[in-house]
This record gives sequence, structure tokens and C-alpha cells, in this order.
Amino acid sequence: MAKFTKFTKFLESLKDTKNDYLIESVKKGFNACFESVDYINIGASPAEEDCVQVGDPDYRQKAIPECNRFIELIRKTLGTEPDGAKLKIKAFQHDFGTYHEVVCYYDEDKPEAVEYAYNVEANAPTTWE
Repeated sequence: MAKFTKFTKFLESLKDTKNDYLIESVKKGFNACFESVDYINIGASPAEEDCVQVGDPDYRQKAIPECNRFIELIRKTLGTEPDGAKLKIKAFQHDFGTYHEVVCYYDEDKPEAVEYAYNVEANAPTTWE
């Protein structure tokens, strides 16, 4: 991750050159490339609860709010993510269509982030209550 940090700092040093919008776009794309490397699948909803199923009418319109609700429940129960960790919704391809789950991205160079991700995997709430 050292190269990641160096490149991000380099991009920041280019600001105020009338290319701020372009620099921010490059940073977002660069971050997205690194985000996909280290993550843990948490699930679409608490493990003991039903969730909307791929193939259901309006699946995406129902699944995204359900995942957001799960993220908020995780944060309420286990705390907000430390620096280097982030709860997000990720789309996955399946034979029956695209489905969505909550994942915890983490920077393996930040022990608190790694610990948080594995804690969420092990201790995410299993019910909505």
C-alpha cells in the first residue's frame, strides 16, 4: 500500500493547477482499483433474517435500501469504521442476475482496519432487533 499512498500524495500535490476536477476523478478511479483488493463479505442482511431475493420484482430497488439498513445497524452495534476500513454495498454477478451484499473493505497495512473488518464478519448483528 506504500505505492498507493505515494501516488495519492502526488495527486494532491498537483492541486491548484486548474485541473482539480481531473485530479479528483483520477484519485477516485485509482482508489476504486485498490478498494477491490481486500474485502470481506458480510451479507445482504442479518443472517437470521429473510432478505430480498435475486429475481424478485424490483430486486435492486429493494436490495440497496436493505443493505444500507444493514450497514447502519452494523455501525450502531459495532461502531463506525476506523481509518482504512469502509462498509459498502458491492454488486456480484450470478447465474440468476446481479445481487448485492454488504462488504467491509480494509487496508491490510492498518491493523485497526483489519481488526474491524474481521470483527464485523464475526459479530455482525444476526437479527434486525
